[in-house]
Amino acid sequence: MVGLSFRRSSSVIAALAMSIALAACGGGGGGGSAVPPPGGGATPTPIPTTNPTPTPSTSTGSFAVSPASGGSTSLGPVAGPQGNYTGTVGFPTSTSGSATVTATLSSTLPSGAPALSAMRRKPAAIGVAGIAPLVYLTLSASAAISFANTPTITVVLPLTVTPSSVYLGLYDPSQPLSGWNFVQITPTVSNGNTLTFSTTVASVGLTAGSSTYFALFASPLALPTPSPTATPVVTPSTTPTPNPNGSTKSFTVTSTGTSPVTFGTIPGGVGASMTMPATTGGSATLTATLTAAPPSGVPTVSDAARRPKSVGGTLMPIAYITMSSSASVSFKLTPGLVATPVGIVPTYGYLAVYNPDPTVGWTAAAGATTKIGSTFTFAPLDAGYTITPGTNFVVAIFASPTLVAVAPPGNTDVCSSSAVRPNGSRRLAQSLAGQSQTVSDRLYVTRRADERTASSMRNSVAALRTVPLGGENGVVHEAITLPAGSDATKVAAQLRGLAGVVDVAAVHRRFLTGDAAANDTLLDNDQQWYLSITNVDPGAWALSHGTGIKVAVIDTGVDETNADLGPKLDKTLSIVGGIVTTSAQDTNAHGSNVSSLVAATTNNAYGFAGTGWDVHLLVYKIFPDTTSTVDCQGADTVDEAAAIRDAVASGASVINLSLGSPNSGGVDAAEQAAVAFAIQNNVTVVAANGNEGVGFLPDYPAAYPGVIAVGASTVTDAVPNVYSSITGEGIAYYSNDTPTLVAPGGDARGDDPAAPPDFLHWIAGYGTTTANLPADRCSNSGGVCVVLFNGTSQATPQVSAAVALMMAKHGGTRSLTPSQALNILTTTAHKLPPTISTTRQGFGRLDVQAAVAGS
Repeated sequence: MVGLSFRRSSSVIAALAMSIALAACGGGGGGGSAVPPPGGGATPTPIPTTNPTPTPSTSTGSFAVSPASGGSTSLGPVAGPQGNYTGTVGFPTSTSGSATVTATLSSTLPSGAPALSAMRRKPAAIGVAGIAPLVYLTLSASAAISFANTPTITVVLPLTVTPSSVYLGLYDPSQPLSGWNFVQITPTVSNGNTLTFSTTVASVGLTAGSSTYFALFASPLALPTPSPTATPVVTPSTTPTPNPNGSTKSFTVTSTGTSPVTFGTIPGGVGASMTMPATTGGSATLTATLTAAPPSGVPTVSDAARRPKSVGGTLMPIAYITMSSSASVSFKLTPGLVATPVGIVPTYGYLAVYNPDPTVGWTAAAGATTKIGSTFTFAPLDAGYTITPGTNFVVAIFASPTLVAVAPPGNTDVCSSSAVRPNGSRRLAQSLAGQSQTVSDRLYVTRRADERTASSMRNSVAALRTVPLGGENGVVHEAITLPAGSDATKVAAQLRGLAGVVDVAAVHRRFLTGDAAANDTLLDNDQQWYLSITNVDPGAWALSHGTGIKVAVIDTGVDETNADLGPKLDKTLSIVGGIVTTSAQDTNAHGSNVSSLVAATTNNAYGFAGTGWDVHLLVYKIFPDTTSTVDCQGADTVDEAAAIRDAVASGASVINLSLGSPNSGGVDAAEQAAVAFAIQNNVTVVAANGNEGVGFLPDYPAAYPGVIAVGASTVTDAVPNVYSSITGEGIAYYSNDTPTLVAPGGDARGDDPAAPPDFLHWIAGYGTTTANLPADRCSNSGGVCVVLFNGTSQATPQVSAAVALMMAKHGGTRSLTPSQALNILTTTAHKLPPTISTTRQGFGRLDVQAAVAGS
């Protein structure tokens, strides 16, 4: 088990649960009326009517705590929007210091705390829905004091809700950029309306002169509709006419946080909720209307002349959102949206934005996203736009049964809208579902190994280039590059008719999907949390440093100038389009990142530590250079096959393939043969399972027999960048189904790009300073080139390095067969909670210490 380590000052509260017993409470008593005395006489002075004393909105109490005793105080009643609350706050004995703790229960936002609606990291179950505050608690202390154990919160609500829909949030003023964060997503115990919260985070503290704020909140969808206390007087002249065709909401957008809104169900049964991102500056009131039909003057999104060019097939409009603004406001990100259509809806969902310029019309904004259950969820994406007064900003939600990739002029690859670069140092997981699948100018040929057949082929096809790819039993494999304008399908049919040609196949396209306490400066349990949770540090490094083992990384290359990677590079080779050069300089950052996760030099008092402490690298660049506008170039599988075969010949024990294309694209003959060749030669092949998400089978090459297919895990933390505040593990939303096992890949969908990153939601590693796309050039703060990634691409090298550590302990180069390595990894994997199906987690999450110990 990983030990807890604390890097923050004890004055910062890591997480806190209080004991608040809150009970529904009635109002004050009523007064009487004067009664004449019997038998007449003087009428006494009337007794004044006594008005009920209103319940206050705040209640304060205090108590003493010390190492010898804990303390508690009763609070309330206080009036909240749903009823009256009472409560008690209790602390255990302190581990250091004595103080008087003051607690205030309130129904309104305490002064000094940001709006709860601006919560940056909401519980996943709330999604983009709004947040409904219930009650707040403010805590302060007369002196610094800390506790070894967290208190408990017991809440008795004055309304009936589902216990799992009530949450506890924390705001620590010492970390203002983090804003509100949830501490616990469900109560530990529930009994009717009594809910008990108790967290498991140790070592909490309060400081003098500073308050810490807590909030009990719920999704507004979970709260009952309150009954009116009186029948309202209807004034026809001021009552707005309801929209019979849709649902209209007004809300405020600012530069300080997101703005959630939930629409009512519209005719046809469609429901939706939306979160508008923070503005780039300024504020305004937005009015948004959800309708089933487009607003007046806007064509339907399925209009063939105006639909988004990046998708095709039969489109099904689901709903439209029309927004107007009281002032001009600009946004960097698209709205986050959740849409729940009814009836039979195609699998893939999209967003489009309407431009009133008739030459533009509808353009794609997000998608494809896969329907999960009956819901489409669209995460915010990079897209600068402005909403001005007097104009409408119209978004369409629609669906399609198929995925169609349309290449822009001059580029054969289409970047998925799931690839997000909020700035030059962060990249979310990229889905490959919309990418082109085959190469138009290359073929993979298997023929008899005789000159007559070779001559016949040369005379039949004016190939620009022929690349040999090995052979056996009297046949050879070759990749041929066709002249410009050739029809690969027709050429393949022509070649199949030649004597001596065994087979001709299409070429597919692949995309980027301690004993020793090392002294690397960025090695800690928040920036490199993945080394802690998989028991590399401490743990596996006490058993093996991977000495003498080589891992081949076949990717976009490597930054050969990186001081932390240079000493580990035993070989660099570029194979692009069949052309071989000895430099593999990275212009993308993906390959440098993957290489660093495998084997960045460890224990050199610099930068990051690689999982494979002393493992060395063979790096193959098979992706073309990026350009100043595009960074998602595809690689040929024949170049990949050539690199695999060279890696086997060059002594690799493990081959890392953080690349792939969706399973629907099918088997590639050249790639499959090369992978089988590696496995037959006792080289373990590890590949990314894919980033398309739930319902998708493993990508190729991960789907081939004998390959270790790696999915992505993620963690949930109560406090940003505090490893000890991790409350659970799960599977990343983008990770494909049926992996062999999973390893940390991160999930940073809710991480605000404008705020400092929560490293526990990212995989930190190196990038390259020579990226051609300006947004991909990493910063060199302190001389260290840092990039934050999400994806199965980042999970894969951790498994590759683990196999290298296993090999070194077991007996050296290729001392474990691929099947033995796979068996050890799967039998030692850490099983995630049983609520996570084996379809999602495979055999569990990588445990490097256990795997090395079992090798």
